Amino acid sequence: MNDLADFWATAWDILESAPKQRDATARTISVATQGADGMPQLRSVVLRTADRTEPSVVFYTDLKSAKCAEISENPRTALLVWSPEARVQIRLSTTALLLHGAGVADIWATMPDMSKSSYGNMPYPGAPLARATDLVNAPDPARFAVAHCRVQRVDLVDLDPSLHRRAIYVEEEGWAGRWVTP
Repeated sequence: MNDLADFWATAWDILESAPKQRDATARTISVATQGADGMPQLRSVVLRTADRTEPSVVFYTDLKSAKCAEISENPRTALLVWSPEARVQIRLSTTALLLHGAGVADIWATMPDMSKSSYGNMPYPGAPLARATDLVNAPDPARFAVAHCRVQRVDLVDLDPSLHRRAIYVEEEGWAGRWVTP
């Protein structure tokens, strides 16, 4: 991977194909937000779509989750994707926009029931439970949110055993990319 354009294309090939493959490692990504206490918060989510032309990525979440409250307070997020097959780490700096209600009803309508059960659990995400079995699955379209993350910076690392490579691409620089030391 010695060409910046090829490296960019490889990263977006990974991002755009992962949501279409249930067993793709790169489909499960880490999302970082800033917690109410100012500390970083990190969790795993499922990558639902990616679009290099915008560029953006999308994941789904429960509107009552701490993650949504954190995004509402500060929409700057960081996403981490690892593709062991390609040995490529992808870090995305994004601004997230939460979409919900009528704006995402068409997505909710096409989701399998098993997936819907993740949005609407009672009590709300993060609430204490006396026993793990006290959780009640209650799918609720009003609790379903789509996090649309507009990418502003991409930091790629190729962990090829023969030579590690790293490049940074920034929207304000026209996505031209530049090599940096890994």
